[in-house]
Amino acid sequence: MSGSQTARRPLLTRRWKLLLVCLYAVALVSMPNWLSSFGPAPALAGPPDIPADRAGQYQPVTFRELSNFTYEDKGLPIDSEGRTLKVPDVPYPPEVRALDGKRVALKGFLMPITFTEDRITEFMLMSRPDMGCCFGMGMNMNEWVDVKWSGATPHSLDFSVPFTVFGTLTVAPEVQAGMVGSLYRMQADDFRRSP
Repeated sequence: MSGSQTARRPLLTRRWKLLLVCLYAVALVSMPNWLSSFGPAPALAGPPDIPADRAGQYQPVTFRELSNFTYEDKGLPIDSEGRTLKVPDVPYPPEVRALDGKRVALKGFLMPITFTEDRITEFMLMSRPDMGCCFGMGMNMNEWVDVKWSGATPHSLDFSVPFTVFGTLTVAPEVQAGMVGSLYRMQADDFRRSP
């Protein structure tokens, strides 16, 4: 790398993402009148509804399938320059591993991570809207997907209702400075509010 180039670091590490989740939960809890206006949070009981224009293009997947194993991030050894020396052993079930690189449809709740004035470019798709955090049982790493999106997205989205995201799923740990940043990532083709 030349002197004029700088290494591009990830915008948000796992720790920052978890901090954002906690701050978002605090904001929701601190505004009970606003939160109660949405009514009870919908359950994610079954697979996403795939509209006719997407039928046959995407495999329906649920968070129940993606989170059907236990994973605990214990950290990984790093060298003096912060490079990870070992790839984590994640016990993905065979049926989950088989989803790697597949076009899937997954229903969940959005939380914006990276955005500009006119669009959201990265968000977390989570299994539940409450996110746990400081006010309940914490969210496991296999209960959310880091989603990249390049289309136009209005900021007026209602993040308290479920959306179905369509895209290509990556099933592999993303490691940053000795910590697993995510277990799942998706490059989204589209997302829609779930009926």
